[in-house]
Amino acid sequence: MSARERDPMLPGGRGAEPMDLSECEAEPIHLIDRIQPHGCLLVIGGEADRVTHASANVKTVLGRPPDAVLGAPLAESLPPGLLALVQPLIAAVRAARDPETRSAHCPPEQAPDGRACHVTVHRYAGRVIVEIEPDGTPVPRASPDPRTRVTEQAGPGSPDVGALHRIADETARMVADLTGYDRVMMYRFHPDWSGEVIAELRQEGMEPYVGLRYPASDIPSQARALYTLNLLRVIADVAADPVPVLAAGAETDPGAEPLDLSLSVLRSVSNYHIVYLRNMGVRATLVASVMVDGVLWGMIACHHRQPRWVSPSVRQAVIQAAEAFADRVRAHRLYIETRRNQIVDHGVAHLESRLAAGEDPVAVLMTGSERLQDILESDGAVLAMGDALATGGVAPSPAATRRALAAALAADDDGSGVVFVPDLRRVTATGDDPEPRGAPVPSGFAAMILSRAPLIVLGAFRVAEVREVFWAGDPARPAVRTGDTISPRESFAAWKETHEDLARDWEPWVRDALVRCGEVLRRVLDPRNLSPSLPEATDALGSRLEAMAEVSGGLMSIGGESGGLVVRERDGTRRLASITHGFRDLFDVVSTGDDGESLMADHQAAVNSSQLLDRILDRAFGAPVACEFWSRARGRRMIEVVARTLLTLDDPGGTRRWDMISLRDITGAHRSHEAMTIARQRAEAASDLKTEFLAKISHDLKTPLNAIVGFADMIGSGVAGPADDKVREYAGIIGGAGQHLMKLIEDLLDLSRFDSGRNPPRDEVLDLATILRECGAWITVQPKADRLAWSFDVPDPPVWIRGERMALKRAILNLLGNALKFTPPDGAVHLELTRLDDGAVAVSVTDSGLGIPQEELGDIFLPFRRGRSPSIASRDGAGLGLAMVRATVESHGGRVDVLSTPGQGSTFRMVLPAGRVYPAGTHPD
Repeated sequence: MSARERDPMLPGGRGAEPMDLSECEAEPIHLIDRIQPHGCLLVIGGEADRVTHASANVKTVLGRPPDAVLGAPLAESLPPGLLALVQPLIAAVRAARDPETRSAHCPPEQAPDGRACHVTVHRYAGRVIVEIEPDGTPVPRASPDPRTRVTEQAGPGSPDVGALHRIADETARMVADLTGYDRVMMYRFHPDWSGEVIAELRQEGMEPYVGLRYPASDIPSQARALYTLNLLRVIADVAADPVPVLAAGAETDPGAEPLDLSLSVLRSVSNYHIVYLRNMGVRATLVASVMVDGVLWGMIACHHRQPRWVSPSVRQAVIQAAEAFADRVRAHRLYIETRRNQIVDHGVAHLESRLAAGEDPVAVLMTGSERLQDILESDGAVLAMGDALATGGVAPSPAATRRALAAALAADDDGSGVVFVPDLRRVTATGDDPEPRGAPVPSGFAAMILSRAPLIVLGAFRVAEVREVFWAGDPARPAVRTGDTISPRESFAAWKETHEDLARDWEPWVRDALVRCGEVLRRVLDPRNLSPSLPEATDALGSRLEAMAEVSGGLMSIGGESGGLVVRERDGTRRLASITHGFRDLFDVVSTGDDGESLMADHQAAVNSSQLLDRILDRAFGAPVACEFWSRARGRRMIEVVARTLLTLDDPGGTRRWDMISLRDITGAHRSHEAMTIARQRAEAASDLKTEFLAKISHDLKTPLNAIVGFADMIGSGVAGPADDKVREYAGIIGGAGQHLMKLIEDLLDLSRFDSGRNPPRDEVLDLATILRECGAWITVQPKADRLAWSFDVPDPPVWIRGERMALKRAILNLLGNALKFTPPDGAVHLELTRLDDGAVAVSVTDSGLGIPQEELGDIFLPFRRGRSPSIASRDGAGLGLAMVRATVESHGGRVDVLSTPGQGSTFRMVLPAGRVYPAGTHPD
């Protein structure tokens, strides 16, 4: 089962329908005959090195039109200085055995138009391709070797070689320093080719992507194949129009080989990818491949919100950083594999030595420090011999285990004997033998079939885990089709998917470990003699467990906790086989006899009287259970009970199980929790009193304020009698101050009421479009509003929502008022209402004003916080407006986003959730 929660961020397309992306997998993106316009491209072929292909913009770089270049020798197409630079590069790539790329910097005196440029030459698919990128900036200074910088982060020979996330973070920081991109991410592929951002460095105010998962369809297979060939790709301007590549003569014939630009640095990209980047708000990208042992492990992905070009020297530095990170990934793998091999080697050797010493297989596989489940990193194990089976740790019921064994036997198609069942519950669940309530449920099963006659199977179980995957947008709706156009999804915000029924996948090394354990059993023991001896061996082991768990210590002497060994007999009855001194002290039972047998009987009676075993034990498997009881010696106590199964035997005679329970006194922690609960309740009560006080005092203040404002208007307008200019001026000041104080009281009331969370907004059916038009009409007649250009994108049809009219209207007016206040003369303000793709609505206010520094964006929604720059701090206001806006919108279940650039302006966006919005075209009853 899975549960999903979506938080859309970006507007959705209209008239679009979801679609499958399988057709995008077939798009030949390496044969796209277009390039990016910031450079030009020539293809050289034939003995005379003639130009067989040229981009349509060659004149802007070389000064000659395409017609004059196509079909001409290269020597006639390039200026002498540039030709002298290019010819050695062409010779080098032709001489190389494998496809190779060479680049060089062309100084201004050799360049065709007097501008420095960068030349890249490569050979691929039988063609030589020359790419020229003009550069108006000086060559970047040499940077330290990224390999050295990454290695220094962990230290030479560091034991912390497995700290990939830390190294990924440092690599992202280094690439951000090298390139200057707004966002740098370390992206890792999963086995199903979905990807996850494991590290990120971004500018403040940008939405975080770290921890988000992206479906495999976001990077189709042919794109991944290109990333293994071309280790770095740059898009300098997502919005730029691509330039076609023209062909000469025979190259235009239908049978001519298409131009393969797999290794091109200028190659344009799929329209689908361009729309994808636009939907993310990206204008420029750089992507470097992380190759580990010849396989695409992940990528370094850089995003920028403005067009950005980086020189080949910087690109090479990024490639080196990716290679350095790949070295650490490789070292991490080697470290993990070496450590795991050591664990398996030690476990198998220990298993063999114990069997060779004459110990029974049940004791060897189910108990001790090197159990089978420890070797295989599992939660439980099973050994089946004939019609008897023994399980240890977390395992299904005996009946369910037998169904799992039958499924494994049926699934052994190739006769290898090793079988993995990924979703065990589909095979074993019948409802006839439910597991104890709260017990962990085995879901993954790995089995080694040693023999079918007699039946001998060795197996391990892994319990189901709760997995939360945060996708960047809904992975089930990765694209939409609008007419003939395929567009990717437009929302990349977190979409949580929860899986509760799957265990961790069995890794490839588990197969080898199972085979080795099976070989040991075959080599040391005679399989024909194992089956009859299993019940006897298990009963003998159970007796030893009871002996080891005696009152004086042994098996259950753990950290001062109270413990007991409980045996469930074949008839279903339970008995306490052994207890610790702590167990006796916890229940303060005084024995009526001096011998151990009477002591156990008294303890058994005490536990039975408290109904501990019947009421708690079955609930305490897998998760602690808290219960309250009364101790004569220590009064009311709270204890935590945990139970786990040590061994289960099932044979034709019935089922026996040995469980260990552990009890811990948590009275102190429980009382602290109670005290914190009381403190929270008191704080909530104080907050309620504050809200009530503000409501009362505001009413008491608003009455005289209304009188003050009213009389000031009367005096200023002359209704109260003749008044000279000075009197009217003073009346205006008094009235303005009263209005300001009135607004402050309203904002403070809304902030207090909504911020407490216990006063939800009043639900009214509203037309949000009408409210926006009313707000727009009001703001444009305010003083100094005529100095700005106002534009409103509000749909004519009503947009019906549920919410509190006056509160939402004050929030919108606050945003418009801030835009008016902080936008210089001749600036522009835009108000927009948009329906999002999941039914939510967004109200956006965009201005061309002062903007907000990135370091201040985190504080602007806090009460009484104002900007620190003089241009902002000098404006009137108490700093309550944005705090009130956020409290109001969040009380409606929405959120407020902000994107701001100092000197360019800001965009504030209020998003109201789909649950408060009526579908388009419908009218509320």
